Amino acid sequence: MYAAKKIQKMTPLTKYSMWHSWKDVSSEEMKAFFGVILNMTQNLKAHLVDYFTEDWLDRTPFFKDVFSHLRFLQIFWMLDLVPPVAAQGSVPTRGSKVKNVSEYIDNKCKELYILGRNVAIDESTIVFKGRIQFKCYNLKKPTKWGL
Repeated sequence: MYAAKKIQKMTPLTKYSMWHSWKDVSSEEMKAFFGVILNMTQNLKAHLVDYFTEDWLDRTPFFKDVFSHLRFLQIFWMLDLVPPVAAQGSVPTRGSKVKNVSEYIDNKCKELYILGRNVAIDESTIVFKGRIQFKCYNLKKPTKWGL
């Protein structure tokens, strides 16, 4: 719905607009999209375009096999997380927009991950220098500022 509204506001589209090829996202595509995002966290590259490159030296087949660069960007740019309808009297939080997605991923990880014999668990900080209210500072970590 969000994409349809945004594209309608953009009309008339330019001749070579990427939005001419837009189609609604299926649930299978959304699962694949989140899988690609999670895989990107394990295979860090300098730019988003690098994940979909055809250059044989930098090519990682997984990303290009799951999505074309254009389709990935279409979904990425039109992703809109709407908070669930809050119960009367409850106060929405900053994380309420992604609560359903994060709970789903958390439950799936607990369901599918089989704990091995030697496991090390450590919390980590993700580097972030932008403006956000819940950014934290930890003097003892290699990454001092982040999420």
